[in-house]
Amino acid sequence: QMPELRVISRSSSFSFKGKDIPIPDVAEQLNVDLIIEGSVRRNGDDVRIIAQLIDASTDTHIWSQSYDRSIDDAFRVQDEVALAIINALQDAWGLKTVSQPRSFASMNPVAHDAFLRGRYLVAQRSTKEIKQAVQEFEKAIAVDPEFALAYAELAIATLLLTRGQYGDLLGADTVAIAEPLIARATELEPDMPEAHLSASFLAIIEGGHPENCVPHLERAIQLSPSNALAYSWLGSTYKALGRHAENSAATEASLRLNPLSQPTLINHYINLLDRRRLDEAEDILEKIASIWPAVAVSLRSELNSAGGKWADTVFGGLDSLRIDPDHAKTRLVLSWEFAYVLLEREALAITDHYSPYSMLLFGKHQEAIARAEQLYAQNPDDFWARLLLGQALAGAGDYARARPMLEEIWLESGGILHRWGLRITFAAALIAARRDADADSDITDVLDAINFNVDRQREARMTFTYALFSIDFDEGYADFMAGDRERGIGLIAKAATEGFFILPAEAYFDVLHEDSRFAEILERQAERQMREQARFLAVVCTDNPYAGVWEPENGTCESAGF
Repeated sequence: QMPELRVISRSSSFSFKGKDIPIPDVAEQLNVDLIIEGSVRRNGDDVRIIAQLIDASTDTHIWSQSYDRSIDDAFRVQDEVALAIINALQDAWGLKTVSQPRSFASMNPVAHDAFLRGRYLVAQRSTKEIKQAVQEFEKAIAVDPEFALAYAELAIATLLLTRGQYGDLLGADTVAIAEPLIARATELEPDMPEAHLSASFLAIIEGGHPENCVPHLERAIQLSPSNALAYSWLGSTYKALGRHAENSAATEASLRLNPLSQPTLINHYINLLDRRRLDEAEDILEKIASIWPAVAVSLRSELNSAGGKWADTVFGGLDSLRIDPDHAKTRLVLSWEFAYVLLEREALAITDHYSPYSMLLFGKHQEAIARAEQLYAQNPDDFWARLLLGQALAGAGDYARARPMLEEIWLESGGILHRWGLRITFAAALIAARRDADADSDITDVLDAINFNVDRQREARMTFTYALFSIDFDEGYADFMAGDRERGIGLIAKAATEGFFILPAEAYFDVLHEDSRFAEILERQAERQMREQARFLAVVCTDNPYAGVWEPENGTCESAGF
């Protein structure tokens, strides 16, 4: 509650717990001037709490105090310690508080204990731990029905279990659970930063519109200037909106506050990768690997897949699966990665919840539509279900059914393309649907949106190519559609050479086939797929290093000559 202070998040600070590291070294790693250190020792119902505030530059005490209390007074001691530290800071530096710190004195200790376990488990960012966290937050609320923080954190944990995040639940189901939790948290404590954090996450799962997240995240930071997670999420949101300078500033602020945060380190790594600052990205990967090895190997696969080495992408996904076999998101992404190397049965077998996108990668439009219709029937109001069905229909050339959905989504987006779903494939599908209805339809708004993103990304030097994203392809498509076909096809060829995967059979790309060079680009892509498949199978069909968690489907190796 002291805005002049930059307070490092507990998740970074707690990484030093129980380790014999000198205070100046801890301070250097966290980039701080002051350290709060303490211990709690329990003997039956009695506890001794020792707390001290240390000047890291001199390794000397500014303030210290011990407290002998009954365990029943533990929360009251927290209040005493917090106020004592505030007074010490005010005396030494003249710092002022904007509000009183949250009081723990009246908190139920059983509920608080469950809440702390839940927060720890959520921070692990794995399916198993997040499910356990939900149980802990539910326990906290059952014991203390007015525990506002527990409602907000339960909402976040529930939304993290959405399919495509860290679980396998439908977005409609997690939204239905989270909405009343967020409402209750806000009712109990209207100015709680965590309530705004959970509301911003709800906006993504519910509608996929990053612009709706910004007010919640900015308010969370206003209420809690040292909230590292709010800065991290705000950075991701700015990036999705093409506000790249603001993304960098928010991510760097989050890093200063929480230098060992998984979401922040991942965002920072991707920012470095986008800008081709590969040596720095490698350094961040090493830091992530020391704490979350499964996350690091998955991220490394993107770095290693530059130039279209898609087999390395699959190896990275399987390496991650070997460390965490229950990670639902890893399995979902692996279904796409298998498609890049033309292993259809493996792509469908790796997860029970494959996306229509997996089928589109194989050019199987009817199967993609059937899957998308299944998801749409479960919740026709869901943004992602409508987007997937609209694009699947457009990919099959069924523009009469696709256009109303695509136009509705475009209107809801405010005419903004972003990296959370409304990518170049959406833009191409919308343009084709309009042109099918009227060959002279105005497509200027869509081309302007593409060029807006391209300009912002080039200004930010974001030129790294992924299988899912290439600024060259986006710009090339826009140029081609605007009439500069020579430059457009050149940029598209460059994107494909660097590893961007072009969906091979989408009807909304038919206009590109008017240039014979586009067919040559797709032919080279298919040849690369076969080469990468052979490179992958040469490993897993001889001495499979992933045998404990994954095996090729029956007949795959034999049909490839192994």
